[in-house]
Amino acid sequence: MPEWLEYHASLAESMEGTVPPFADAIDHLAIVRRRPLGVCGLITPWNHPLLIATKKVSVALATGNTIVVKPPELAPGSVIELARCLTEAGAPPGAINVCTGIGPVAGRALVEHDDVAKIDFTGGTAAGRIIGAAAGARVKHYCAELGGNAPVLVFGDVDVEEAVNGVAFAAFVASGQTCVSAKRILVQQTIFDAFREKLVAKANGLRLGAPLEMETQMGPLASGAALAKVEEQLAAGYAEGAVALAGGGRPTAARRGGLTAGYFLEPTVLGGVRPSMSCVQEEIFGPVISLQPFTDEAHALALANDNQYALGAGVWTADLKRAHRVMEGLHAGVIWANAHHRNAPDAPWGGYGASGIGRENGLDAHREYTASATMIVRTSETKEDWFASAAGARYG
Repeated sequence: MPEWLEYHASLAESMEGTVPPFADAIDHLAIVRRRPLGVCGLITPWNHPLLIATKKVSVALATGNTIVVKPPELAPGSVIELARCLTEAGAPPGAINVCTGIGPVAGRALVEHDDVAKIDFTGGTAAGRIIGAAAGARVKHYCAELGGNAPVLVFGDVDVEEAVNGVAFAAFVASGQTCVSAKRILVQQTIFDAFREKLVAKANGLRLGAPLEMETQMGPLASGAALAKVEEQLAAGYAEGAVALAGGGRPTAARRGGLTAGYFLEPTVLGGVRPSMSCVQEEIFGPVISLQPFTDEAHALALANDNQYALGAGVWTADLKRAHRVMEGLHAGVIWANAHHRNAPDAPWGGYGASGIGRENGLDAHREYTASATMIVRTSETKEDWFASAAGARYG
């Protein structure tokens, strides 16, 4: 994660103002500079707690702002350590501050404070709407990366085994607790049966266990509340007719490496689903995916875009032309072809609709954390008086 700090520091050193033509006026000079916003409130999530905090902290400091970070109550430690490291590295006193606590108390105080100029939030869509409304009522800058329900389109020309491995990584890494995790797997009818068989075998074969054990491939969910929410969503899906092709519930002690505790859920593949089902339309923040067939590109795009979320998406195909066509047609802010979860500090990151507003990373992030100041200078030696002789003659 130091690459985010290095990138934004380098960008800050190389950023330049602009001198636009100002409508070709030869006697006026326009100079545009970008200025820091002031105090920025960063509200960060429990999944990827250090990475997401670093993405925000790096650009906020590099653009000259001071920050107050409200880390997640479930995982504040890494954010506190980040602040300590940056302070010891030479950050001026008061430049970076950490305020721990729960969202409705510490987060609310941060959002409502008159001295805070900007709020940057990563978390659930429901909370994002509440925070956005509060920020808007106080005329604050607001950036939010919210929920996702990423579709992955698998076309019939792929190497099935490679695509299955790619989808499994996209879906089950971090136990599916990532906003861009693959959730809706759309597979072309010509390879659907073969793909389903291999994907089910892959899910059933993943090794569950303690996250710090090297042989573990998937760990537990973050909390009891997170597990209960996913189980509630699964129950609703089953009631609507979905069928668990793999997983579907809590694993046995043997399946989870002999552990008797932990908020584990089996890697779950749902079949028999329809686009209107809640388990397809809702974001399930856990290791649960749905599997649907499609006929052609148009059908695949219709299924993929039939959702309120528009954050991440993926395409698997051996056809380069098709990859570009389909990526252009997908409603998502971050789209991968024959890959997933890849991220870099210079590549803008964010979504549309229920997935949020604004962008992290790249030049876009610098613009999110600064405001333009346009300075217009008249360079003509000619004296100017808009209300001189004509007005005087008429009314004098």
